[in-house]
Amino acid sequence: MLNDNWDGIFRLPDFDLEEEKAMIPTEFEVQKETLTDNLSFIIQSNSSENVVFQLFDLMGNLIVSKEIKLKVGENSIQLGENIILNEGMYFYNFTNGKSINYFGRFLYIK
Repeated sequence: MLNDNWDGIFRLPDFDLEEEKAMIPTEFEVQKETLTDNLSFIIQSNSSENVVFQLFDLMGNLIVSKEIKLKVGENSIQLGENIILNEGMYFYNFTNGKSINYFGRFLYIK
């Protein structure tokens, strides 16, 4: 059964890694603009951080890899038109190469 009250935002709890405060998104949203087929990710960041964003298909093939400078607050990552060509499950990864490594997935339906 679908939840008609869902606002489309995945909320993640804040947490600390030992002595270093982790920059983990507290809110995360995947948006598809149906008129242009643009795919964008919106991330709420607790700190300024350079991260690498990677997108993979279900077979593990790398679709896109992009270095991103996150700022404190809301960040929008635009992947451009027609990055995803086929319907299916996709996996994404945000990492700073050290303590931050966040994975997620979404189902793309045209």
